[in-house]
Amino acid sequence: MKFSRRTFLQAGPLLLAGPFAYACVSSSPEYNVPKTKIKTKYHWARREEWTGRELVISVVPLAERYLMVQRAGGEGWTFPGGVVNPEVYGEKAKDNMDLIRAATEYVHEQTLIAVLAKGGTLLAYGYALDPLRGQMYLAHWINVYTLGQFAPRPTPNQRDILEARWVARDDPYLGSCLKQQLDFMAQAGEGGSLVLERCLR
Repeated sequence: MKFSRRTFLQAGPLLLAGPFAYACVSSSPEYNVPKTKIKTKYHWARREEWTGRELVISVVPLAERYLMVQRAGGEGWTFPGGVVNPEVYGEKAKDNMDLIRAATEYVHEQTLIAVLAKGGTLLAYGYALDPLRGQMYLAHWINVYTLGQFAPRPTPNQRDILEARWVARDDPYLGSCLKQQLDFMAQAGEGGSLVLERCLR
């Protein structure tokens, strides 16, 4: 489903803060993760002026697969992550340590997999409209990695996560959900806007 620029502007007045610039997307040969050339000063400026809630999305690649979770409440399959609570993860920081902390802790909390943030890589950020909650977020895609070359077995916490698994692009069951999540990240780029649609299986 496509949305006009007017729809996004009506959804949140802070979208007027700057132009919608999309960064060029390339591929990392080591992890095959889409990379964006994020201008950190613009990212920090938008974080400073944003007064709403922030969302962190953890991108965990391993070879040709990515870690995905199935959320309860009809939210479908997505990457791990959640809302960034300053009381839990600290106040906004220029070096994004609050986002990195949230990204790693959400992965562990939701899948029981220990991960690290390799250099705290910010892949993309943008304004995400969640139609299920009627909420606009400033969303951040953070790259985190497992501690080793072999895929640890994810274990869903069974509270808000029903299932967790490693998914490849050609997966016949969840490949389309993975593509949707990667498309969201590419669409956000550097300050873009998108609608977080659910992928139900």
